[in-house]
Amino acid sequence: MPVEYPPIALRLSWLKSWGSCGNGFWKCMPSTAAVTRMSDRLLTVREAAEMLGLKPSTMYALAYERRIATVKIGRALRFKTSELEKLVKRSERPALRSFSERDNGE
Repeated sequence: MPVEYPPIALRLSWLKSWGSCGNGFWKCMPSTAAVTRMSDRLLTVREAAEMLGLKPSTMYALAYERRIATVKIGRALRFKTSELEKLVKRSERPALRSFSERDNGE
């Protein structure tokens, strides 16, 4: 059964706070409510682009083409982290062959 990891933004926030938590890993884990709130955090275009490793202009293009859901607050364009994760999930391409098949010459 595959392991479900928390969203990348949440994992990065854990890494930043790791040094301030002296009671071990499980004491540092946020509550379920905190995880839910973090998954719907609104990111700026620059933050969203950095999270995905893209240019901000690419994020604007994705929003313009309606390939990703956005939130407009006044003139500000924002992206939900949960929507970025959905985009990544939709964009996944499965491997055609595993390394073991390739190494065996199959």
